[in-house]
This record gives sequence, structure tokens and C-alpha cells, in this order.
Amino acid sequence: DVHLLPWNDEINWKDFCIIVKENEIEKVLDMSLGLSGKQVRKMQDNLSALWETHFSIEASCKHISKRVKK
Repeated sequence: DVHLLPWNDEINWKDFCIIVKENEIEKVLDMSLGLSGKQVRKMQDNLSALWETHFSIEASCKHISKRVKK
């Protein structure tokens, strides 16, 4: 499997999400239940920090514009 995620060169997606291969999709619930409360909170904090820099509408537009200009 190849993951094509936006800003993959800037973001470590594993810091805030569970990435599974297509043939492992049935394991995602067990994987999520296997996370400790501390791990979940850290992932939430990581995502929250990235919201303003990458995922808000304004930030997304800036990143798209930057990439198109290259």
C-alpha cells in the first residue's frame, strides 16, 4: 500500500492518526482500543497544533498556493 496524504513531506501523519493498510482495515477498531488515554490525548494535541498551520481553510489555501507556485 502507498499512502498519498497531503503535506506528507511536512507532516508525520502517525503523530495523530492510525494508518492501516487496506487489508488491515478490520483491525482498526482493535488498534484504536489498544491506545492508552495518554496516547489518545497526545494524538489529539498533535492534531490540534496542526489545525492552524495546515488544516484550517486559510492554512490549506496557503499550502495549496505555495505548491502551485512551485
